[in-house]
Amino acid sequence: MALISLLISPPEDKLQHLAAGFLAFAIPYLYSENRNLSLGFSVSAGILKEFVDKKTRRGDPEVLDALYTIAGGLVGYFIVR
Repeated sequence: MALISLLISPPEDKLQHLAAGFLAFAIPYLYSENRNLSLGFSVSAGILKEFVDKKTRRGDPEVLDALYTIAGGLVGYFIVR
């Protein structure tokens, strides 16, 4: 039930990750027009951000945050497809 709630009405933090993933896709795409490269960049950014949070202990690393960032990149990917 909690997963459905996160999908239907995600917290603001998750929406920020979704938007960041979309931007991490869109900016490289504007320069390269390469969907695969841009998607790879957004996936890498989402995973790297959570590793940095864990290493520096400045944030709270969460797998779900990385997944929302990746989802934002996927949204961009399918929009330009």
